[in-house]
Amino acid sequence: MKLSELFLLFWVLVSAHTLLSGQNEPNWIKPNNQRVSTSVGLQLWSLYTTGGQVFDQSTQSWAPTSDRLNFMIRRTRLGFKGMPFSRLKYNLTLAIDHVGNDDYDGATGSGNNASFPSVSLWNAFVQWQVIAQKETLYFTFGYFAPQFHRESFTSALSVSSMEKAMSQNYARRHLTGTGPGRAAGITMGGLIHVAHMPLALSYDLGVFAPTFGSSTAGQQAAPVFTGRAVIHLGQPEFEKYKLGAGFNTFGKRKGISVGIAASYQGTTDRFEQSTGIGLDLLANYGPINIKGDYTLMQRNDRDEQGAFAVQSATWNAALSWNVPFGKYLLEPTLMVYGFNGPTDALAQTRAKQVGSFSGKEQAWDFGINWYLHPKRLKLQLHYTLRQGDAGEAGNTAKVNQYFNQSGQAIQRGDWLAFGIVARF
Repeated sequence: MKLSELFLLFWVLVSAHTLLSGQNEPNWIKPNNQRVSTSVGLQLWSLYTTGGQVFDQSTQSWAPTSDRLNFMIRRTRLGFKGMPFSRLKYNLTLAIDHVGNDDYDGATGSGNNASFPSVSLWNAFVQWQVIAQKETLYFTFGYFAPQFHRESFTSALSVSSMEKAMSQNYARRHLTGTGPGRAAGITMGGLIHVAHMPLALSYDLGVFAPTFGSSTAGQQAAPVFTGRAVIHLGQPEFEKYKLGAGFNTFGKRKGISVGIAASYQGTTDRFEQSTGIGLDLLANYGPINIKGDYTLMQRNDRDEQGAFAVQSATWNAALSWNVPFGKYLLEPTLMVYGFNGPTDALAQTRAKQVGSFSGKEQAWDFGINWYLHPKRLKLQLHYTLRQGDAGEAGNTAKVNQYFNQSGQAIQRGDWLAFGIVARF
């Protein structure tokens, strides 16, 4: 039987069923009349950088950059959320970042200083709650960050440090090849928790198709598989399943979350195999908040000498303490992060071959936050110290984030910053 004949038979059967059933109107899913929820998040910075250097190509030597005062709109988040159907949500978030950023200041990230700064897509996904009034199973489909490395999917407006730990950038680039760390994909996840029990489990299993920032993944492509499981002791980290994470619970939680995550990607144009495994922690007990990540990353490939593996690790830890200050709240904070990659010449050459970072980087953030409203409005005053080691590749090789800014070889300076974080 030809394809056209099969289609005709199918159409006749469907038409006959419709006529015999006596239904003139299809039984559509009933829409939800809930309105669109909008939000705006702003992170405004004033920073003063000292001790920066840039490599002068004309003299083939390092030259100091002047100490500089800079103002920027570090982040803007424009959010649109809603539930058009029962148990079906959507999230659309736009970003306007780094407006006013100077490439020679201490902050990371390229500038967005055109006459009309660009607007980027940050999140775009739909989420389906499979079982009504149950948090055990959700499907999320769209464009968002894989649930791998806690700092990566923690909102930058929720961290207590001035900037997110750059460990998240190394983990994101390992998975998706881009700084924002977003990719199109699907995740299955949920929260298993019996009310009033001091134990809960959350999980996420995802598959994504990153293009590593280009228009194609290449002649040879492979999806990225991710998985993460978290045990919540005491009060759970959240009562309802969600993508993303927070940090300071303002005394509302007494509990510990311990997570383990893994990723796998097969053969692409860049490598034969890419894997990752990570541990993370969040502890909240009254005024004390502690979090941390440790992620091991590996890519395998081969050259004329045979098969090889490039390994690196990235990590961060943060501590904050809530201190009453009249009717407001002060939060002294400390955050430290690091990246440790290969430093010998051969291993660094191989790291470049597979698109991995090498060398070392470390930074410390000391500061204090003044909350005028929990989660809505805070003022920040922080100081960041940074250092890097390029290994045998040399400081001009731009082997990691400390030495690379908008394609230029730099050595980042230390910086003092005042900031405002607001959510509306």
